[in-house]
Amino acid sequence: MSHYTSQMLPSSSSSRAAAAAAAAAAAAAATAAAAAAAAATAAATAAAKAAAAAAGGFHVLQHIKRLCSPSPERIVWLYKRWQPLYEEIQRTVLPRVEFIRGIPFDLERDDFFDPNIRNMILLDDLMSTSAKDSRINDLFTEGSHHRNL
Repeated sequence: MSHYTSQMLPSSSSSRAAAAAAAAAAAAAATAAAAAAAAATAAATAAAKAAAAAAGGFHVLQHIKRLCSPSPERIVWLYKRWQPLYEEIQRTVLPRVEFIRGIPFDLERDDFFDPNIRNMILLDDLMSTSAKDSRINDLFTEGSHHRNL
């Protein structure tokens, strides 16, 4: 008598269900990986644009005496996120740049900018914020001449 062992083989419907579940899991993993890659690319692109904008501002400040006559005596740089390039600006640009995160609450006060000196204000990564802030609009439409900006 021959002896052989019979193995339990899954039915074809359960095999198909398992294969479908595995395929769905693989598709979900691929979708998640693609979304993560897209988010990383978007973040890198935003960081590169911010760095390029800051680098453009740095370039202007390096040549400010040639570009603006008379040149500013006070430079105020409003920013949204700190960038490593700002440290280089602090070390190399004269007059020293004052970095302020966000839009200061007292920006509209007459004593924020001394009208007896030439002031320059730079807005870095604050376009959407400043477009909604009436203080920025007022500063450039009503206050620029009075504050020597």
